[in-house]
Amino acid sequence: MAQESVSVPAQSPTPPASTAAMLAGYLQAVGVRHVFGYPGESVIDFMEAARHQGIELVSAVREGTAAFMAEASAMVTGRPGVCLSTLGPGSTAVLNGVASATLDRVPVLAVSGQIESSREQFFTHAATAPAATVSAGAVPAIVPPPLTAAAGSVDIYGDGDPLQVLRAARRPVILAGIAALRCAAGPELAALAERAGIPVVVSPMAKGTFPEDHPYFAGVLDMAGHRVVWDLLADADLILAAGFDPVELISPWSVSTPVVHLDTTPNTD
Repeated sequence: MAQESVSVPAQSPTPPASTAAMLAGYLQAVGVRHVFGYPGESVIDFMEAARHQGIELVSAVREGTAAFMAEASAMVTGRPGVCLSTLGPGSTAVLNGVASATLDRVPVLAVSGQIESSREQFFTHAATAPAATVSAGAVPAIVPPPLTAAAGSVDIYGDGDPLQVLRAARRPVILAGIAALRCAAGPELAALAERAGIPVVVSPMAKGTFPEDHPYFAGVLDMAGHRVVWDLLADADLILAAGFDPVELISPWSVSTPVVHLDTTPNTD
């Protein structure tokens, strides 16, 4: 007996996740809990996707404010700060905050809305080109970013063996900067200062790295009594710059004291 054939409709492949959902998922995976932004039609899908991921959208008065809020959040939490803007002029409004975060070496992600690529050449409001475009058609080809911390190392920049240079110094001073704060190097700096009897100066952005009631605390660079601090650096025969970044300077660097630069990135200034 001939068997009756049954036709089974082919199942369509599962559609890829939307751009908004993919981005919101990545932000949630790296620990982002807040997005600071200004609502707009072009970012509504992302706002909703973020809400489904448990990420709270904090509304700002303007996009520029949102960028600075994101930077402050990153400084406090250690997680990437995220600001959200509408397309075109909304994107340009975040530039000051993004530039500030860049110079402060603070991880901030600026997300801007955009129109369909087919309308870009005709839509004047989208005149601002983003740094990177993520579109729905490109979603399947996007390589997921790493969700674990990148392996880093602390390198030493200077002439000769740094340990020998430090041992030979008779009037060394430690200058701790923002990277020392990011690396939580306070206990190690205190131990070094106590063992070798070295005074410690901190930059304004590194306040809190070294206890200000510590007997070896020597002041804050370019703050109250800054002339005394600069005289201390000028009279030293070696400055150990621990995580000090030139962008932290308020006054121009005016001393000729030899410097050993200890950081995760080289000082090219």
